[in-house]
Amino acid sequence: MSCPDDKPSEYNKATKTCDCIENAKFSEEAGHCVCIDPDEKDLEPYFVSRPKTCLKKCKEGLRAAYADKKFKCFTGKVYKSVVRAEALDELKQGECAKGEYSIHVKSTASDDDEERDECIGTPFVKYILSE
Repeated sequence: MSCPDDKPSEYNKATKTCDCIENAKFSEEAGHCVCIDPDEKDLEPYFVSRPKTCLKKCKEGLRAAYADKKFKCFTGKVYKSVVRAEALDELKQGECAKGEYSIHVKSTASDDDEERDECIGTPFVKYILSE
């Protein structure tokens, strides 16, 4: 007996059942194991079949930045704001904690977003600028 290749489950010889793998749970609604939603609001789960594992990625429309063995998701507008701040020599700590830059994120006429300053860790800023 084996478990479906396209589901996050593995065969348990002792119980002779398909058990959910790490970071997956049984969904009554779906009727099989599914990857668990990450705690982070900008991430979504996805399943990789070889080796079977549940991973996380940025939700659609967001871009990942990698630093300090972790990643964070940002909008394209934030990415552009980091590049703009560097080009205009506006990279500064501002009201942010040590090791972070205050990035001014402008709104556009088509957005509902208001202008704001966002604190972004220095390693993430360096990653964005290196792309």
